[in-house]
Parts: sequence; structure tokens; C-alpha cells
Amino acid sequence: MQTLPCSAQRLCCFYAAMGHDAVPFLMEIAMKPRRDTRARNLVFFIAVTSALVVGLWLAR
Repeated sequence: MQTLPCSAQRLCCFYAAMGHDAVPFLMEIAMKPRRDTRARNLVFFIAVTSALVVGLWLAR
């Protein structure tokens, strides 16, 4: 069995005290791949740039 980080071990102890087994759930969370946020970051950058351009244009 894989080892869990300290905070996850505490959570497992809490779930065990409540009568639940949290290890499979926590392992599933730990193995999920990171999201690719490049498109989200690009949309945010375009929105901020557009807001700055429009704000500067209105302020002139």
C-alpha cells in the first residue's frame, strides 16, 4: 500500500474513528492528473488586457 502525506494520515484517522475507510478515496484524489489550465490562463490574460485597453481609452 502506498503511503499518504501527514495531513491525509490524520484525515484517515478521523475517518477511521467515524467508522469509514478513507484510504481508497484519498488515493483516488492523489492519482488524478493535474488540469491543463493554459487555455484558461490565456482567456484570463486576454480579458485583463482588454479591460486595461478599454479603461485607458475611456480615461483619455
